[in-house]
Amino acid sequence: MSEQKLKIDLYIVVADDDPDDHQLIKDALKECNQNHIVTSVYNGEQLLDLLNNTGFYKRELLRDPDMIILDMRMPILSGMDVLKIIKSSEKLKHIPVFILSEMNMKHDVQTAMNLGIEDFFLKPLKYEALRDLMGEVCKRTTGRTPRA
Repeated sequence: MSEQKLKIDLYIVVADDDPDDHQLIKDALKECNQNHIVTSVYNGEQLLDLLNNTGFYKRELLRDPDMIILDMRMPILSGMDVLKIIKSSEKLKHIPVFILSEMNMKHDVQTAMNLGIEDFFLKPLKYEALRDLMGEVCKRTTGRTPRA
């Protein structure tokens, strides 16, 4: 089925090594936007494979994501390593990246901001706060992203 028939408002990629966090983020996104697709990856290498249509994710990508929700602490390639690759790639640097992490080291936050992320958020402790945060992120991305 083509993307136009699906009428997808947002195509979101969540990169986080914790399956429980994936489920919470997906649940929060479901409450905020009914016309979205979420693809989950669990480490930095999987994210790059997905974005580049290589490896396990060859032919998986529907289109460039409207946003990436990225955890900083992941195995194989950390969020910071992947962010540096994404933002240095002519093909990928336009994709908005939101950091959602338990890490709040000032140096890492500043480095991520300098690389061009949209925003950096600490993972909320309460689901309601996560839902509100995902709603705000969706509004910011939908409002800026032109749709066919």
